Amino acid sequence: MKRIQKLQTYLKNKKIDTAMITDPANVFYLTEFLSAPHIRFHGIGD
Repeated sequence: MKRIQKLQTYLKNKKIDTAMITDPANVFYLTEFLSAPHIRFHGIGD
């Protein structure tokens, strides 16, 4: 299971609607997406 899927499953089980991941290293860890500059929001949904 991919890291982002693990996070989504965790959030669903805890009944948490949203997670805001802002640290560039954490965004890359979860999504393998590197964005520069890190001033924009990126939505990841179902």
